[in-house]
Amino acid sequence: LIDINPGFIPAGIKPTLWNDGLVWAQPYDRNTYHFPAIQTIYENDTSVLNSIFTVAALCTITKIGADAWRNFTGTVGMTNEAFIAAVGNYVNNRTKDIFGTLMVVVPEVIITDEDELRGYSWRLITKLYANNMKTKMVHSSEIYRMSDLQNQN
Repeated sequence: LIDINPGFIPAGIKPTLWNDGLVWAQPYDRNTYHFPAIQTIYENDTSVLNSIFTVAALCTITKIGADAWRNFTGTVGMTNEAFIAAVGNYVNNRTKDIFGTLMVVVPEVIITDEDELRGYSWRLITKLYANNMKTKMVHSSEIYRMSDLQNQN
């Protein structure tokens, strides 16, 4: 990144910006900048949805869910069990290794009693498991005499 503006943000302002969902480039060294974390505007900062990468994964599995509907709508001649297995296999195949080891996708295909009565509907719940990203470090330094190191054992 070049020509970063603002080049400096006072420490007292940073918590307010973070709480407002803003991210900014910070100096990494004298010549380069980095983004310490790319969070979303999701208000619960303990949620995995606070990570832009998890939200991107959510968008991806939502698209795959829509693709599953397009591929299986109008299906006739399958038992409910075969249909559930086919939709689940489709989602599993589309999501296999898509996020590496960072996230796990588990599809759940359900035909409720109401769906059974209607005969034309089903439900797909695509579960996404992700970790929280680490964004905050609290650092402290402790200073000792060299002789204290020898006395520690």
